[in-house]
Amino acid sequence: MTLSIENLLLAMVNERRKNKSDEDDDYVHIQQLNSQWPRLFQSYFLSPITRLSQTTNDDDLVFYVTRQVDNDFHHPLHLVEVYRHHDIKRQPRLGTPEYDWEETTNLNLVLHQFEYTVTTAVCTKTSNKHLQILKRLSTKVYASPSRRDMESKGTEEKITYPNIYFTVDNFEDTFCEMVVNEGQMVCVELVAKNLRLNEPRVLFLGSIKYEALKKVYETRATTSTRVAQRMSLGMYTKRRMEFVRMRGPNGKGHAEMAVSRCRTIHSGITTPESIPTTPMSSSFDEESVC
Repeated sequence: MTLSIENLLLAMVNERRKNKSDEDDDYVHIQQLNSQWPRLFQSYFLSPITRLSQTTNDDDLVFYVTRQVDNDFHHPLHLVEVYRHHDIKRQPRLGTPEYDWEETTNLNLVLHQFEYTVTTAVCTKTSNKHLQILKRLSTKVYASPSRRDMESKGTEEKITYPNIYFTVDNFEDTFCEMVVNEGQMVCVELVAKNLRLNEPRVLFLGSIKYEALKKVYETRATTSTRVAQRMSLGMYTKRRMEFVRMRGPNGKGHAEMAVSRCRTIHSGITTPESIPTTPMSSSFDEESVC
């Protein structure tokens, strides 16, 4: 039997319909314990026969989301456990109530079945609703339920689930040649795609103006370093940097940007620069970017 991501998505929709929000709490609890989520997880992510192919051939990790009850069933705290796919003996038994099998299925779907691309662009406003792209750069990123502290370049991984991070680890080199000047803005887009599905999906889309980056940089800077005539999407570890968050539409998601000073330019003036460390297209509609 051959299964596809379309089969999985349809099965997930059908399973979610079984738990109606207007039912009493005890009924919902029983439905969740007797759900088909463990079977879906086993069929699409564990079974050597029906398991979906991974977006990365060398990724054999399987993620389990635990359910730790805080006071009562309705206030769960989630933790994430990771196992090798072939290490069957160590993996939790299917259906064990200590694990949230719906969340486990969701997480493995997000981590294994989509490819993610972050596109960053420097734009200028050409009309009330449109932007012109001056420079654009795209890079592949990976979804993760954990993160490292980018500000201190930490090595310790911190579990962030249910928040998912898409980190550009080598952002200093990736964005070092992108420069944003006065009157311009930085736009960031995160896109997910699966070759079997029809179209890529935009997960995050946001923008931040040069003036806003400059204001944050100057506010945090010392008096002797308050020179901001030009900024670059890149960072040099030997220079001071400040981190700025770009929020997505309606506050959904954010991209973190590191702002630092440019190298000396032709006029002999040293100016600030900036880069996004996490999560754009050939054109942008100003209303969509916010």
